[in-house]
Amino acid sequence: MTVAEIAVDCSDELGESAVWHPQTGTLYWLDLARPRIHSLVLTTGEHSTLLVDARPPLGALVRSTSEHHLLLARRDGIVVLDLLDGSERFVAHPAEGRHDLVYNDAAADSRHRLWIGTAEEAEKNPTAVLYSVEPNGASRVADGGFTVCNGPAFSPDGSTMYFSDTSAGRILAYHVDGDGSLLERRVFASIPEKDGYPDGLAVDSEGGVWVAHWGGSQVSRWSSDGVKSGSVRVPTPNVTSLAFAGAGLTQLFITTASEPYGGSIVEPGSGALYVAVPGVAGHPAEASSLGLP
Repeated sequence: MTVAEIAVDCSDELGESAVWHPQTGTLYWLDLARPRIHSLVLTTGEHSTLLVDARPPLGALVRSTSEHHLLLARRDGIVVLDLLDGSERFVAHPAEGRHDLVYNDAAADSRHRLWIGTAEEAEKNPTAVLYSVEPNGASRVADGGFTVCNGPAFSPDGSTMYFSDTSAGRILAYHVDGDGSLLERRVFASIPEKDGYPDGLAVDSEGGVWVAHWGGSQVSRWSSDGVKSGSVRVPTPNVTSLAFAGAGLTQLFITTASEPYGGSIVEPGSGALYVAVPGVAGHPAEASSLGLP
């Protein structure tokens, strides 16, 4: 079994939302609980941190089709973040008025839509929803009835969306229609409780689905027909998100949260950014054009 190693010992309380930015050779990720954006230039190993003036938690980070921008989800909406000067510009707030929800994981599809999940803030009630947001900012509820939404990720041909229904311990799959409708919902994989809960997702060039396991100390790989086909051991329990990065997308970067989560004494290595070489290349993540002309 492959074992991940620490890439940056950043001690995040809730590391999340790893994003590879190929134009600059930089990996970005968030600490949702102590609002900040990390960056790591892979060729030099330079690590830096940008504090975000926002009430926690942050939600997600997603690539933009504009080279010098990222999309950042905050409690009060989604903004376009300028990577050159750190400025923010509000672009959308599909969950406006839903005071029970906070934004969580997100991804873009091949038509540059943004798909962003939410979490019921107390993580007790199944009122969370998944939104799709068109490039012009128009949004709709794509599915609902969840407690915590994670993922999403898309098959290499863009026809299938994978989604972590975290509290239920399962990964769902949908057919993505041309107009952005989600059809033919099915259970793609179920995660045994002993292995933790499914969190962030990524897809490789062969169509395999990689799953971060909260409370499970691992990242698992599932073939496109829903059969577990491998895993990477992560030497801390709370594994949260992952992204293929680097030349040829041959490295798998993995974010983690503190252990115990919310505790005063934190185990060494928890909250670090990890890296592994899984033996298969990743599929490039899509970018969103939300908020751009």
